[in-house]
Amino acid sequence: MSSYRIGLPAWAFAGWQDRYFDSRDRLRQYASVFSSVEGNTTFYAIPAPATVQDWRAQVEDLDFRFCFKLPKAVTHQAGGRQVLAEFLTALEPLESHLGPFLVQLPAVVGPEHIGWIRGLLAALPQDTGYALEVRHPDFFQDADDFNRYFGDLDCLRTIMDARPIHREGPTHPEVLAARHEKPDLPVYVEPGPRGTMVRLVLHPEDSLNDAYYQTWVDAAARWLDEDRPVYMMIHCPNNLHCPSQARCFQALLADTCEAVDLLPNWPRTQATLF
Repeated sequence: MSSYRIGLPAWAFAGWQDRYFDSRDRLRQYASVFSSVEGNTTFYAIPAPATVQDWRAQVEDLDFRFCFKLPKAVTHQAGGRQVLAEFLTALEPLESHLGPFLVQLPAVVGPEHIGWIRGLLAALPQDTGYALEVRHPDFFQDADDFNRYFGDLDCLRTIMDARPIHREGPTHPEVLAARHEKPDLPVYVEPGPRGTMVRLVLHPEDSLNDAYYQTWVDAAARWLDEDRPVYMMIHCPNNLHCPSQARCFQALLADTCEAVDLLPNWPRTQATLF
C-alpha cells in the first residue's frame, strides 16, 4: 500500500554480504524486499551523477522511495543554500523514486529559529515533501508542540524513538557505543500534518523490544486506518539485526492491519533468511 512504507538506515551494510545479498545489484536486492530506505550518506556528501544514474537503473521498475537526509552543510551550518541547490539538482534523475527528504535539525536549533526553519523548508520541492526531525528540548515540552509550530505545514513529523537503547539492557556493548549518536528524546505518539516517519532504534537483544514493537504497531495501524501516511525506519546499534527486526515488526503489523503484507524473502537465499 502506497501510504505505508518500511525501510532500514542503509541498503548495503557490509554485514549483510553473503547473508542477504551478493556483491551484485545490492540496492535492487534490497528494494525487492523493502519499499523505502533512509539515505544517510547524503548527510556527508552529494552523490556523483553516475552514482545517481546507477541507483535509478536498479529501482526503475520498483515501487520504491529514497528518503535522503539533507546535507549537514544545509541543516547544521550557516549559508547552505548553494549546497541545497546542488543536492536537489543531483537527485533530480530519481524523479518518482524520491520520497520525503529527511530534515534532521541539530539540538541547538530551537523555537527561536522558526523563521530560519520555515525558510529552509520552503526551499524544498513540495511535490517530494519532507519529514522534519527536531531535537531541541523546547520542541518537546508538550505533546502538541510539534503541531503548534509546524501544524500548518505540509510535512511529515519525524519521531525518533531511541528508548529501547536508553531504557533496556544498558550494559550491552553495542548499546553503550550507540547512545551518544541516538538522543533520548521525549516520545509523543502523535501523527504529523501530512503523515509520520518513525525512526525506531531497537535493542540488539530483540527480547527487550516487545513493548516498543507493540506501541508502534498499534500507532501505525491506527494511522493507516485514518488514511495517514506512515514511514517506518527500523534502526539498531548493529545494522546486522535490522532486517530481521523489520520483518518482526511487519509480521506484527500484518496481523493487525489487513492492508499490510508480510515482507518478501530476500532474493539471495530463500530458505535461510531471517
